[in-house]
Amino acid sequence: MILKEFQMFENRGEYGKKFKDFTFETNCITTLYENNFPNFKTENTKKIILNCGLSFKDINITEHIDGFLEINIPYDVEEFFGLNDINKKIELLELLQIGVLWVCKEFNWDEAPFIETYEKIKNLNYECKYVWKKPKSCPNRKYKAMVECELTLYKGTVNLIVINKRNEIVAKKLVTEEKPNVFLFDMFLGELKWLSNEEVRLYRKLTRNPESNFTFINLKTN
Repeated sequence: MILKEFQMFENRGEYGKKFKDFTFETNCITTLYENNFPNFKTENTKKIILNCGLSFKDINITEHIDGFLEINIPYDVEEFFGLNDINKKIELLELLQIGVLWVCKEFNWDEAPFIETYEKIKNLNYECKYVWKKPKSCPNRKYKAMVECELTLYKGTVNLIVINKRNEIVAKKLVTEEKPNVFLFDMFLGELKWLSNEEVRLYRKLTRNPESNFTFINLKTN
C-alpha cells in the first residue's frame, strides 16, 4: 500500500458541537501535508487518522482495518479554539507530527519523509494553496489557464486564473467557496477547456448538461 492520506478528528462527542469545527479547521494542514508527502510504501496502511481528546491518557491504536490506521492522541481541543490563526496551524502541524512519528516508531518506519514534509510545511508558512492538474495553454499559446485551490482554517476556495507568458495574472474568477474540505471541490473540477484564444471554461462534473454548468473567463470582456 501507499500511505497518502492524513486526517484529524476531535474525539467524537467529547466536545459537542465543536467536533465539526475542529475537523474542518484541521484540513488545511492535513491537505498540505498530503500534497507535500512523497510516495511511501507500507505493508498495510494507506491513511492515518488522529482522534484527539483529553479522555486519552496516552497514544494508542484504536483500530487498523483495510489500510485505515486510527490512533488516539491526548489533546485538549478546547485550548485549540483559544489560539490565534497562525498558532492554530502551528499547533495542528505539531500534533500531527507527534502522531505520525509515534506510528513510525510503532511500525519501524523510516522517519525521514515525515520530517522532510514537516519542514516543507514550515517553509511554506503553513499556507495550503495548490494548482489542480496542469495549467492549459490557449491555442496560440499566449496565455495559460489554471485552477487554483486554497484551504484556510475556515474556508476553501477554487479560482479559475489566466496568466500571460510573464506569469502575470490577467484574469481571475471565483469558481466556488466552501467549507475547508477538498471533497467539496470535486463536483466543480470537471474539464478545463479553451474554446478560443480568448475564452476558457472550467466545466463541472456529473451534470445532466455539462454545457450549462461551467465557470468561464473571456479575455475580451474581463
